[in-house]
Amino acid sequence: MWSWSLMQTLSWSDSACRCCGAVASQLVTHWVYFALARVFDLVAKVLAVEDTIYELDRGVENDVLNLSDFVKSVRRLARDQFEARALVQKIFHLQRQAAGAPPGFS
Repeated sequence: MWSWSLMQTLSWSDSACRCCGAVASQLVTHWVYFALARVFDLVAKVLAVEDTIYELDRGVENDVLNLSDFVKSVRRLARDQFEARALVQKIFHLQRQAAGAPPGFS
C-alpha cells in the first residue's frame, strides 16, 4: 500500500526526469573519473613497492641492511602491494559489471 502512495508522490514531469537523468549521468561520470584516478594511484603504488623491494635487495647485497630487517620490510611491502592489486581488480570487476559485461568476462 505504501509503495503505491510513494509512486503517486514521486510522479515527475518530463523536465524533472530529464534533470534527474543529467544528474545521474554526471554522477556516473564522476564515479568513472574517481575510479580511474584511484586505479592510477594504486598502480603507481604497486610499481613503487617493486622499486623499493629492489633497492632493499641491493642494500642486503651490499651489507647495508641485515636480513631480518629486509624480510620484515619485504613482508610489509608485499602485503601493501597485494592489497593494492586486489583493489585494482575489484574496481575493474565493478566497472565490467556496470558496463553489463557477462559474468566471467575478463
